[in-house]
Amino acid sequence: MPLTPPEATIGVAQTYVADCLAELGQNDLLGVGNTEPAIRDLELFRLAIGVPQVWVYGESYGTPFAQQYATAIHDVTRRWWIFRGAMER
Repeated sequence: MPLTPPEATIGVAQTYVADCLAELGQNDLLGVGNTEPAIRDLELFRLAIGVPQVWVYGESYGTPFAQQYATAIHDVTRRWWIFRGAMER
């Protein structure tokens, strides 16, 4: 899909979000379904299992997550690889 005109792209994105929310049947998950809580969850899991360091792998949509985790929790990230390009912001 071309990115121009922007209104068309925004309209498609809004429809996608509305359909996704309708399928979920609840909107309260929307605030927790992003990168920051996922980073906290992974870090809490790492601490719970007692692992001193982790290897982080990101592919496609996992790329921004892997980069942000490695940046936020850099002292426990042993290695990290990105095999596919980062998403444009």
